[in-house]
Amino acid sequence: MRILIITFLLLSSGGGLLFMMNDKPIEKKLPKVNKSNLKAIDYLDHINDKELNLSATKEIFNKMNENINSRKRLKAIYVLSDLVSKTKITDASLNYIDSLPQRIFPQFKLGMIYFDMGKKSKARECWRKSSHELSELYIARSYISEFKYDKALKFLLQQDLNQMNFQSLNLLYSLHFIKADKTSLKTILEHVSQRFPENKEWQLKVALMNFIGGDYHKVQEIIAPMIFSKELEVSELACAYNARMYLFISRLISQPKNTYIDDILMAAKQDCQAIFDISGRSQYFRLFIDQKTIEKEIVFYQNFISSQKDSNTLFPTPSSSHLVSRYLSSRYYISKKQFSAASNSIKAAEFNRHIEQIEGLHLGFLNSPLYLFNNAQILTLEGQHLSALKVIEQLHQNSISDASINLYQFNRQELGKPSSTSLTTLFTKNNSLTPMLHLNKKFEEAINDGNIHSALEIIQKASISKQEKEFISACLIRKNDPTKAKQVFTRLGAAGLPQALIELALIDYEQGQINTSKNSLKKALLFSSTRKSALLLLARLAAENKEFKKMEEILIPLRKEKDLQALLILASKALELKLFPQALKYSQEVIMSYGNRKAPLLIKAAAVMDIYSKLPTSENKALLRQTVQQIEKLQIARDQAIHRALTELYFHLNDLKQAQEYMVKVDDPQLHKKIISSQLKQNMAASQIESWQKLLTLHGDKFTDLELLRFESLRLIKNNKYSEALQKINHLTDRKTLTYKIICLHQMKDFDKRNQLISQCDQALQNWRILGDISFREQQYDQAAECYKQALALQPSNIIISNNYISAILELPNAQFSTVLIHAESNYQKLPQTQTLDTLIKVLSRLEKWEKLQKLLEQQDSLSISNQLMLAKIYESSSLKKTEEILTRLLTDRTLVWHNNQKDEVLQWLRHCSQNH
Repeated sequence: MRILIITFLLLSSGGGLLFMMNDKPIEKKLPKVNKSNLKAIDYLDHINDKELNLSATKEIFNKMNENINSRKRLKAIYVLSDLVSKTKITDASLNYIDSLPQRIFPQFKLGMIYFDMGKKSKARECWRKSSHELSELYIARSYISEFKYDKALKFLLQQDLNQMNFQSLNLLYSLHFIKADKTSLKTILEHVSQRFPENKEWQLKVALMNFIGGDYHKVQEIIAPMIFSKELEVSELACAYNARMYLFISRLISQPKNTYIDDILMAAKQDCQAIFDISGRSQYFRLFIDQKTIEKEIVFYQNFISSQKDSNTLFPTPSSSHLVSRYLSSRYYISKKQFSAASNSIKAAEFNRHIEQIEGLHLGFLNSPLYLFNNAQILTLEGQHLSALKVIEQLHQNSISDASINLYQFNRQELGKPSSTSLTTLFTKNNSLTPMLHLNKKFEEAINDGNIHSALEIIQKASISKQEKEFISACLIRKNDPTKAKQVFTRLGAAGLPQALIELALIDYEQGQINTSKNSLKKALLFSSTRKSALLLLARLAAENKEFKKMEEILIPLRKEKDLQALLILASKALELKLFPQALKYSQEVIMSYGNRKAPLLIKAAAVMDIYSKLPTSENKALLRQTVQQIEKLQIARDQAIHRALTELYFHLNDLKQAQEYMVKVDDPQLHKKIISSQLKQNMAASQIESWQKLLTLHGDKFTDLELLRFESLRLIKNNKYSEALQKINHLTDRKTLTYKIICLHQMKDFDKRNQLISQCDQALQNWRILGDISFREQQYDQAAECYKQALALQPSNIIISNNYISAILELPNAQFSTVLIHAESNYQKLPQTQTLDTLIKVLSRLEKWEKLQKLLEQQDSLSISNQLMLAKIYESSSLKKTEEILTRLLTDRTLVWHNNQKDEVLQWLRHCSQNH
């Protein structure tokens, strides 16, 4: 069986998914400041209601001659962008719309509003009432948005084919394509081509359908004449632009080494020189074009030419936002193991892929084997194995390759489904350890049945060299006769077969001959075919002695290559040795390089939970949430390990309801007890006595009498009944109960007894910190400062306690802020996170060190509302424009949660700034 194990490992590492994810967040684009923004912001007060009121409705309908699809007016933009949160349209608004003249237009636009609100049935009712020329199209689109392709097709087929506009016919064509109705597809194709013979965009779309069959020469033949635009008109320019991009990729695929693009670049430069003020969308496919788009296209081609001349030049770069450019960028990033960048490239290209796939110009390319395989790879890396399988099944309708079959089988295995891949396929020509061997079904059956004798007979009859027969035979007998196998491997290793050196090292290792094993591995390092296996085995030897740093040093070559096995070994060993930061680091690297996988995600979860327990910062909490999302996103068969991880992650996030949902699927009484304990603690308020009693009735038998007594005393403490709580536990002396006694004495102001108890326990640091936290929450800042000071004396290097101490000092009257500035700056330098940043900002603000504070705030990637307002205040004396930018950005961000009247105050501030400006 040894030969099979080694072969499989090398196949998975050599021919598997070798990609990398660069976890770089997409930057959020902020609205540009415009003086008229003030009017729009002022109007926000009128649209905050849950329903669309009359005032907002008038804003949408007050320009009846405006283009139906136009949303340029600022007030209308703010109204429509918030429609999703609306629950209804008021009766007064509906009456107003009915009273408007030209009933066709209001009913059509009312349908658009309902559609934006997610009320698609209502939208269709309005469009049916309207005789507007686009009503039929919008009804069909609404069905498509709900993935009701059959209903969309049925609706369009009810219309008169000769009366349908181009958009509806195009949609009908795409729906027939989805249904794989070749007869109807041919009929519609002929009909559209006859009615719109001069429509170049339609000609281009039909030409691009050849991508599905891989007929790239046909694509080139049709679209090559289209790359030069003949008129300065949006549709013509957009068509030429798309023709150039697709001619480029079709040539790149069919002639990768000698891709000719001089004519493409010349055409792009010609259009760039000719176009000046033209900017808009084409008539039929809504393709956008302007001068900047073509300028980016030219840069894209120039980057490609540079990469052909200089291998060090990176290509492709996402200088162009075209689907082709983004697709090539994703392929490039995948080859460089930068998975996140690859995923982001495709997502940027597929901003509205659903509509584009159904009715857009790019239908053929989006359904081509090239694009589908690329999407399947990215979905696989994201852990969306079911989705990946669906894409591969669609791909296999037109094209099947070894790569797509391997990807299909990998996704099935990740989902816990039996793989139909035979063992024979594990022996490939690219396998470095296993000799090239075409095994028949009898050999496969012999291996599966453990019938070594039959397997040996088949090997002897195989058409391979004598050396290969000896090696494979030794692999098969090494378990039952290691001495004989060792003799064969020694002889073959001396004869220059590197695979034999690896097997020899393994036998020596199993027999306890570590130095001899290392010598064989060092020899194997000299051969490229066995270099990786030798490094991994040397790392395993270091792991046996718990020499983690030595493991890291040995695996440096493989770490640079982002090797899956190397990273997993490091992550697993770090977790075993409780080196949680290293476990997080290497598990993250696996996820970033190979996507969401069960093993690294479980390691990451364990590491993050331990780190958060010791350092409960907002950044670490965000890591917890990210890990939950990644595991939830996994489309695999969920076992006990997954359910346990989710239970504990939600527990750390204090989401006990979700934790309990997963808890019941885990067979672990201690974990159940842990979650129920937290639920009891959450239901200790006097108003929650019924929930408390219900939990005790259901789960009380899980706890001992001592534990139940502790719960009761804690409930009394939570309800400020300290004397009663103290009486119940006065006779107990265990560590946890001692902490409860200390809390009671602290709250009763009996500081002498409190201090005496703290001095007697072995958790003085933890108790002082707990008392400090309690006092701070109750705004007893002098007591909080004293408790934190006592804790800090026990552990001066604790940054969190130091930061809490400074926070308490800042709340005291007549505090000497200058004395804590040095400590606040030191804490932030050592631990640059939200808590330490907020404290340093407060200190600098109190000391009025505005210049230093401004510099600090400008260095941050993200700031809270209060800190952004502080920066705006600093700018006010020197640059009103910058103040307006910040205030406008805050007021137009509808995702922010404001406190009390803060938003109104900021709006008044912006008005004041605008008047002064």
